[in-house]
Amino acid sequence: MYIDTENGGVVMLKYILTFILIPYIALSGFKELRKVNIDPNPSYDNYDRKEIVFSSTLKSVAYPVKKDNKVYISLNGKTGDLAYDCISAITFLPGTERVAFLASRDGCKNLFWAVDGKEYSKYFSSRSHAFAYSARTDSFSYVAYEEKEEFVVINGKPEKKRYDRIDFITYMPDGETLLFKAKEKDSEFLVLGGKEQKKYRMIRDIRISEFSDIYYLATDGSTEFLVINGKEQQKFAGGVYYYCTSKDARKFITISNDRKNIIVNTPGKTQKFPLTKRSHPLFCTFAPDSKYFAFIAPDTDDTSKTALFINGNIHGVYDEILWSSNPDTVAFSHDSSKFAYVIKDGKRETLFVNDKKIATHDKFYRVIFSPDSGHIVFSYQDKDEQIGFSLGLDGRTFRNISSIFESPEGPKFLFDGSDRVRYIYEDNSGFYFVEEIIE
Repeated sequence: MYIDTENGGVVMLKYILTFILIPYIALSGFKELRKVNIDPNPSYDNYDRKEIVFSSTLKSVAYPVKKDNKVYISLNGKTGDLAYDCISAITFLPGTERVAFLASRDGCKNLFWAVDGKEYSKYFSSRSHAFAYSARTDSFSYVAYEEKEEFVVINGKPEKKRYDRIDFITYMPDGETLLFKAKEKDSEFLVLGGKEQKKYRMIRDIRISEFSDIYYLATDGSTEFLVINGKEQQKFAGGVYYYCTSKDARKFITISNDRKNIIVNTPGKTQKFPLTKRSHPLFCTFAPDSKYFAFIAPDTDDTSKTALFINGNIHGVYDEILWSSNPDTVAFSHDSSKFAYVIKDGKRETLFVNDKKIATHDKFYRVIFSPDSGHIVFSYQDKDEQIGFSLGLDGRTFRNISSIFESPEGPKFLFDGSDRVRYIYEDNSGFYFVEEIIE
């Protein structure tokens, strides 16, 4: 079911994409529709700016505030009444403006979860990433510990089963079934709906498809391999660098090595590349229609360079493709007709869509196609020309969207429909939610 061996879709996509590329609107630009101050005069001087968190809708902001040697949670400029010794792992429940976070009142020795302002202080948790929320059932689960054992707490109620360690927890697409990774002695395994799955020496990179397919990489002690719904795929002595799956969950790609070659297994084809001492970025992705895919690997003629492949055929060779270091700088359009990627040439970076050069800047952060695939918006930074970040639109116009806020991921922005863009703007007067229309 999961390996598509058909070769009909494997063609020289480089030329097809160039032919069907939709011209951008020559005079397109941004026009501001709304600008709302969601947090006037933010107070976060005593905290690392990385602790500032925005909701997925970009309409809310939360961060810890320090006052009289105590810490409070601030949500959209309103400081809560509950005081703590420390606050960390601030999390917006997915798809909501509701907040959960870890807190402590014993000098930060023991942390507990607070969800929607309600404290679950009976059970301590040290796993900031081990928290899951289901919007469908409005349920939350997290990992807690007691006497060196760990267990799952569901809606405030503890499960009886204890493990040495629990590192991953999530709800399946049905919103009811809980999945987590547990460890006992030298074995790791998944627990699905309360049932323990096959044990391995190590499990990593767990992913769930929208059809409830479960993927992960497993090690039996001597080899590493991809496991799909409990079925083990080809094993590789040198391990698996990366894997990706199609949206329809019928195809997958693995990038691995046999200690002699880098091996890329794609639908219907296996390709080998030189295994060199030089570190190469290795990455892959499928288009939304699941017919096209892209990956990067060392160039066979010049191993110091990196080659981009579309459907198994070489698309171009570059000094460096900023892919594995920042996956947000590569994307297929929603209709799968366009492919955007960023290369580094010297000290600057250049964004391409198919074979068309869109823009060159000092640094790119994120690239997004509009839902109708007619526009591309990207965030970037030019150190010599401005302070902060800007948005680029179709390579022709730009908008400065932040003069202060710094983040390794750059500014946050998203499309709301095909002609509207949301983002957060910050200046000395606070955080603003901004909505603009593309003209």
